[in-house]
Amino acid sequence: MSKNTKTIIFFTLIFLAILIFSLRLLYLNSIKSSAPNSITINGYQSETKYDNIKVYTLEESQNDKRSLLHIAYPVTENKIINLKLEEMSQEFIDEYKKTAIGQELAYQDYIQKTGQVAMTLRTEYIQHFDISFANDKYLLLNFDQYRNTGNTGNDKVFSVLFNRETGENLPLASLFINDDYLEILSKKSRLLLNKRNTEVADSIDFENNEEKMEWLDVQTKMLNAGTEATSDNFNSLSISDDKELIVIFDKYQVGPGSDGIVEVKIPLSELADILVPEVKKIFDININIEQENTNIKKDDKLSETNTLDCSQEKCVALTFDDGPSFYTDELLDILKENNVPASFFVLGRSAKIQPETIRRIVEEGHLLGNHTWDHKNLTKLSPEAVQKQISDTDDLIKKLANYDISFLRPPYGSYDDKLLKSINKTVVLWNIDPEDWKDRDTELIIERMSQAEAGSIILAHDIYQTTIEAIPELIKNLKQKGLQFVTVDKLFTPEDLKSGQALRHQGV
Repeated sequence: MSKNTKTIIFFTLIFLAILIFSLRLLYLNSIKSSAPNSITINGYQSETKYDNIKVYTLEESQNDKRSLLHIAYPVTENKIINLKLEEMSQEFIDEYKKTAIGQELAYQDYIQKTGQVAMTLRTEYIQHFDISFANDKYLLLNFDQYRNTGNTGNDKVFSVLFNRETGENLPLASLFINDDYLEILSKKSRLLLNKRNTEVADSIDFENNEEKMEWLDVQTKMLNAGTEATSDNFNSLSISDDKELIVIFDKYQVGPGSDGIVEVKIPLSELADILVPEVKKIFDININIEQENTNIKKDDKLSETNTLDCSQEKCVALTFDDGPSFYTDELLDILKENNVPASFFVLGRSAKIQPETIRRIVEEGHLLGNHTWDHKNLTKLSPEAVQKQISDTDDLIKKLANYDISFLRPPYGSYDDKLLKSINKTVVLWNIDPEDWKDRDTELIIERMSQAEAGSIILAHDIYQTTIEAIPELIKNLKQKGLQFVTVDKLFTPEDLKSGQALRHQGV
């Protein structure tokens, strides 16, 4: 090949490369410019059931409907609120446009290379909203932003609270009297989600109980992470016409993607103590706990059973720590059915979340004991911190159930002489420990607890489903041994029950 021929070929290749590059650039610009004949846009306003609130809806499709946008947001009488909602929605629109361009480029590349239609290279962005409640002062909005890029779809849910008078964007914490609401919502959500997971697990045909427990452990870890007491985890709240607070979790937040968006519902009456007065007024939430306490009546039948003379009878005390929990009401049903009194050493933080369970424990004739506010080792705290752990729990139980607590079970059974001298309570420990916190095996728990004899104090935890499942068989076994169930105080003489004593079981 001659030198001239090589030169001609060389420059021809350069020319072709430049031509291809130029055509490609023109193509990209044509997509980015979004030519009018490739876009269909429809924007309109519609009325809502709320005065002075309309809905603005924008629909857009382009690229032969491979790129779709549907966005809705409210328009109010307050220009400041409207501007903030427009800016928020515009961010979603801008993200859609950027994503649509990238997806369409990939689509055209795929066609050019394969000659086939790429069904997965699509873009769909949808923003919906709902008005949770609106009055002259507050406007609470719930948004759901759905993004689908063909291969994957994801939902993001969040709430926006406005002062309707000033237009100020308020934090959701403004609905509550203090930041304790996060801990309370965390605990209540976990109880409800754990119940949901347990029901799902019961419907699955596992090969054995171990496989079931492994599945539950995985689900529990996921939901615990998604329900940590942080504002990010609880950034989507709604209030229903049925006076329920609806906590809304993103897809993947508290479970697998197949669960989608997950909601839990908590009656506002259970949150009366932490809602700001304005919200309680809007929804007519007015729970007078002090008045309810005067109406608590003890179960006469159970109280009669608990009057046994344990110096003459073979008695045993069944005690439960760390509650109340979601499972406690199921346990109370079992105890009531079998006419068995028990002793509940409760945590203040849990009692605050389940006041109705605390009142039921008292009403049905069981004993309430103090297990501190949040399960801290009392021997490692300052004297002031010890008193606060105990007094905060005492005061709450008094408020909830008009009940005076006389007994303390220190977390981990950890106490010393200094603690005994500083408290005005009798410390009650145990001598039968089934280690139900470690071994979640119902049959093993039954076997260990069934070793109880006259005078025994059985330690258990009403925060585990496997423990609750063990109780009916345990009651049957101990009754067959001639043992009578009593609350823990009945095992001891009045002399034993002086403050500053540490009691394990009768005679010790």
